[in-house]
Amino acid sequence: MTIEVGSIRTVAKNFGVRKTDMKYGGRIQNDIIKTAVWTFSYDDLPVASTNKLTFSIPAGAIILEAYFNVITAFAGGTSYDIDLVDSAGAAIGTGKDKLWDALLLTEIDSSAVGTAVLSSTHTGTNSDNVLAGSATDAEFKLASDGQLLVVATGTFTAGVAQVIIQYLDLAPLPAA
Repeated sequence: MTIEVGSIRTVAKNFGVRKTDMKYGGRIQNDIIKTAVWTFSYDDLPVASTNKLTFSIPAGAIILEAYFNVITAFAGGTSYDIDLVDSAGAAIGTGKDKLWDALLLTEIDSSAVGTAVLSSTHTGTNSDNVLAGSATDAEFKLASDGQLLVVATGTFTAGVAQVIIQYLDLAPLPAA
């Protein structure tokens, strides 16, 4: 790949094939339900960032479901906390940022490689009401743009996963 930086505005142009490993996340879109995907390994976890490469689910979106898809078996640590946070790493709503609170190694290990653990049904303390359909909370919209934050408890030594989030983007459409 060749990169050319313009002398006037210092804007970079890319030429040729660009490869991505989905480390910063991305979105797969259809007309109604949008899907964001992050792929990461045990030693390179997603963090909140002001980096423009980091994908954010927009403010006002309604989270329908989240999946933790095991690609390579995990080993070592105890659990993962997986949250949606703002670019500074702060919670984006009162008790509404968690997708998985204490996603235990035993739960990940009990899932065969290629099997997804749903946020709405995992055996931990579940999702602090960020998901639509939560029986205890009537407000499901994200208060601000949400980035994925994964924090490990214990020292993991192996594992690769995808976090897949399905959501409705209720942002107003641009004027025609």
